[in-house]
Amino acid sequence: IRIKETNNKRYKSLDFHYEINGKKYRVYPKFSKSTQKAYFAFYNKPNGINTDGGGETLTHYVAKTALLNLSQLHLVNNRKNIDLYISINKNKSCNEKRFDFEDTFYADVYYELDERQEYYYKWYGKLVLEVEVTHKVDSNKRLTFEKNNVPIFEVKISEKMKNEFGLETPGAKITESRIKTAIEKMTKIFEKNIYGDFISNPSSEEYK
Repeated sequence: IRIKETNNKRYKSLDFHYEINGKKYRVYPKFSKSTQKAYFAFYNKPNGINTDGGGETLTHYVAKTALLNLSQLHLVNNRKNIDLYISINKNKSCNEKRFDFEDTFYADVYYELDERQEYYYKWYGKLVLEVEVTHKVDSNKRLTFEKNNVPIFEVKISEKMKNEFGLETPGAKITESRIKTAIEKMTKIFEKNIYGDFISNPSSEEYK
């Protein structure tokens, strides 16, 4: 955003994309004066996308992109004694997976699980991660996924992490290089632990 103000030629050379089910859509960075937050917005919004009041924050984009880089998940919630290692099929995972239930929903990160583990049978071979940056998953989405046997682990991005990355700081210098570095750094953090909680945790009949 600052580049646009100081070097418009350089700004026009930048190219950002938002990937949905393997298809890339061009996006551009925006800054909201009312919320004092930066986020990505679509040039041409895909059909069925319902943005969360003003678009996607940069922290949210970086987090879900980093999560998709993983081949194994270590899900942790010390308070609830959650300490799970989940192996996934990276080639069949994606961001913004579409689910057509009573309503249409998109999952932040969708994984197909490696079948050589018990969770494959418990969760029907799939797992969704939702990233909480500014707000939690709404109750309609949570209950609909539970009803349709889709597990959701809601990943909490702490205030400490948000401040450390500083992507939403007013006046922050946001460049393509900085976003790439942030994704790499957050990937390394998530490789160790992913903190959050299950908000949908169904069990298949055969697992019971």
